[in-house]
Amino acid sequence: MKKLINGRLPLLIVIIAFAIFNVIFWPITATHIDEVKAGQWVGYIFISVAFVITGAITFIPLKSKNNFVSTLPMFFSVCGYFAIAFIINLIAVFIPSKEVVWIIVLNSVLILLFAAALLISYRTLSRTEDNTARREARVKQFRLYAAEINSIKDAAQDEEVKRKLASLQDNVNYSSPATNASTIEKEVEFSEKIQQINDMVNSGVEKEEILKAINDAERILKTRNQILMATK
Repeated sequence: MKKLINGRLPLLIVIIAFAIFNVIFWPITATHIDEVKAGQWVGYIFISVAFVITGAITFIPLKSKNNFVSTLPMFFSVCGYFAIAFIINLIAVFIPSKEVVWIIVLNSVLILLFAAALLISYRTLSRTEDNTARREARVKQFRLYAAEINSIKDAAQDEEVKRKLASLQDNVNYSSPATNASTIEKEVEFSEKIQQINDMVNSGVEKEEILKAINDAERILKTRNQILMATK
């Protein structure tokens, strides 16, 4: 139950608000049922539609719930639509009128504008979430380098090679796992160099060649860290 409430809290709020509106609307309407005009019924229908649309929006999946800023355009679009639709149709409900054309036209235009705003905001949100997912994947990969180097160190036989790999591992651990578009090239180069060192150790390549490859990896890592600091 706790998981259901936490996962569907916005939807539950919409449902409760709609229930409160109906609790107020129907007793008042029932006492004046013979005086209710067509415009009032149309206004009530479009208020209900606004509640349904707002509730339905809560089912749009979000890849990352931590990216709060990127959800703001969608949030404002939904709140703006609901507030305007509610006010317009509340006026129609409380001002008896047989005319329904203006209510239908206003609501149709409002829904179309909302659909356009929602499409734009969701596209922006989706792009932001994709970029966030790729960045988080690169951060996770960078954190794995230390484990890979430790595995290579265990496989190495020469003590000097082990010490150099331990130093490289420490430098990776002390490096920020943050990443951006500017560091990608060096991170790919570093990953390839780690794989090369692994192949060299397992193939029994001369110590001097392995040490040279480790020094190259150190240089690449240092350059990557400098780029990261410069582009924060």
